[in-house]
Amino acid sequence: MNTIIARKCVQTSLLLLILALLSGCGSGGGSAPSNSPSVSLATTNGSAYTIKAANFAGVAGMEITLDYNSSTYSSPTVTQGSFISGALMAANTNVPGTIKIAVISTGAFSGTGEIATVSFVNAILDAGAFPTVSAKLYDALGVEIP
Repeated sequence: MNTIIARKCVQTSLLLLILALLSGCGSGGGSAPSNSPSVSLATTNGSAYTIKAANFAGVAGMEITLDYNSSTYSSPTVTQGSFISGALMAANTNVPGTIKIAVISTGAFSGTGEIATVSFVNAILDAGAFPTVSAKLYDALGVEIP
């Protein structure tokens, strides 16, 4: 019985985290040491980018913010990656220039892999105008992982 109550509390906490993220709360973190869990952005081509996880251990929730130049990129779409298969992902692409992505799972992620792919329509390649990504990571209890 206590396990069921604890699981419900964790699920409720993570759901509240998603709601806060999608309402515009939070921002990204800074650089992390190479052995710490981290989120990075890799270009797939001029109009698609892959958000990647590295060194994850015990990560059960994420707040990811991708900032981009809305005069160079438009109409973003977000596709869930294989690394977070089975997790709940919500993406807010309604504010030009910013994409917010929330991910929660009842089980922790570990390892390295593709979190999501972000694609743009009518991308105009311009040096210095590439998107940037930042993230906050959380354990199964909703505690932020430094």
